[in-house]
Amino acid sequence: MNGNMENSDHSQLMVKFFTKNTKYSIADNPYSIPASSTIQNLNALIIGILKSDDNELETDFSTIEFDFYINGQYLSSTLDDLIQTISDIKVESVIEIEYAERNAAPQPIDSIILDDWVSSIKGLNDLILVGCYDNSVQIWNTSGNQLVLLPGHTGPVKSVAWLNESQVMSSSHDQSILIWHLAPKNKLIKTQKCVGHAESVECLDISEDRSKFVSGSWDKMIKLWNLLDESELEENSVSKKKKSDVPTQIKTPLITLSGHGENVSGCRWMDEKNVCTCSWDHTIRLWDMFSGQESQCLKSVNKIYVTIDYSRVNGLISAGCNDSLVRIYDPRSTEGNLVKISLTSHTGWVSSVCWSKKDQNLLVTGSYDNTAKLWDIRNPKTSMYDMVGHEDKVLCVDWTWENLIVSGAADNTFKMYQA
Repeated sequence: MNGNMENSDHSQLMVKFFTKNTKYSIADNPYSIPASSTIQNLNALIIGILKSDDNELETDFSTIEFDFYINGQYLSSTLDDLIQTISDIKVESVIEIEYAERNAAPQPIDSIILDDWVSSIKGLNDLILVGCYDNSVQIWNTSGNQLVLLPGHTGPVKSVAWLNESQVMSSSHDQSILIWHLAPKNKLIKTQKCVGHAESVECLDISEDRSKFVSGSWDKMIKLWNLLDESELEENSVSKKKKSDVPTQIKTPLITLSGHGENVSGCRWMDEKNVCTCSWDHTIRLWDMFSGQESQCLKSVNKIYVTIDYSRVNGLISAGCNDSLVRIYDPRSTEGNLVKISLTSHTGWVSSVCWSKKDQNLLVTGSYDNTAKLWDIRNPKTSMYDMVGHEDKVLCVDWTWENLIVSGAADNTFKMYQA
């Protein structure tokens, strides 16, 4: 129990409200409100103040709702209930309450039917890159039109990534990584094959400067690769007239990193030199790619890590696990092994996680429970919204665009949602 809450029967609290959105800011005045106030009561109060300040009535307040936070913790019941869980709140002082406009529920836009499971999906501008279990890599636009079909793998595709609008990458059960170079009119003019893994290549990620990438495999290894620069690609492509005349260039890794004891299931660049990886060996490991050494190992639960993402906005690692939880870690913390937050609403393996590129608190996840979920990590007990519609396990999600979320599943579809 909060030591400052010896008398929790306070009928009134003194509070101040603040927001990071200046559009909805109000005067920095203290208000005396009931300790039993709920999110609905606070919404009515803030809307009432905004209406009184908006003398010209230019804003339609009927469509606006806010969420409320104290010390970064989400208000879900009453103020009194929340305050009793926060140790450093003194009820005799003025309590600061942050309010933020509630995100609109993602709206389904389109559902595209393919021939097999959709295992990986990535967006770029108005394009969607898709990897499938029928061994194909496909490029679609956000209008639902297929632009390119790239046959080349001899096993299910497990991961895809954009280098730029004319270069894409894919990894597969066939132990290879292919780099595709596309000419105008979506013609394939150049491929590179990266060989070195001894089993299925489960994941890959490209560095921010596009000069290198990492991959992880069922062979337990992580490999660092150099990328052929654009000038070399152009030089090679103009010397050939037909795409069939262009030989596939074989690439080998720069270095191989060992340390994981089981399948490497996820990898992400954190900055220009550091990479985080996750594995079925119950660990998340951080690697210094300059030295080729492991720099940190996070292990706090006896669970399989299925997927991982790193946010350059908040510096946190999110990891999906086979016990249906999403665990959030802060690698900068001296207690890095400790789970910072656990998101607890899925009921199946969490297969994919993707941070918002703009908002430090927002995260989208996909699960074997057939749903994708949008989270605010300040409210870990329940997701903000569930994106339903898939009829089989969700295998991949992506939130490359600020206003568009995509998901792919074992029901042979990928879906688009307006975020």
